[in-house]
Amino acid sequence: MRVSVAIPSYNHREYVLLAIDSVLHQTWSDIDLIVIDDGSTDGSAELIRDHHKRVGGFRFFARENRGLIRTLNEAIELADGECFCELASDDYLTADSIERRSRFLSDHPQYIAVFAGGLLVEG
Repeated sequence: MRVSVAIPSYNHREYVLLAIDSVLHQTWSDIDLIVIDDGSTDGSAELIRDHHKRVGGFRFFARENRGLIRTLNEAIELADGECFCELASDDYLTADSIERRSRFLSDHPQYIAVFAGGLLVEG
């Protein structure tokens, strides 16, 4: 099962690479990662673009600010996975997050969505 993960990014320069790398290092291998910078003014787009050139493994789009809902709708249109996961650009996934969710959905076809708990990390 292919899983599309969308990271809508807006002014999270300090956190966005952690979000991206947490998806790239998942134990589940069939992931379509889409990162859309929504007109950040803090240098996020340039940081993501450089990371994309260095490590690859995801599709990257940068454009003017349109807001979160339009950005998520754009990501859904671009997605090619059977499942869709949104990850905020200031959050990250544990290494087995996508695998655990995908296996649950595969084993329980009567469910259409899975939501994970969260941990507050203060730095």
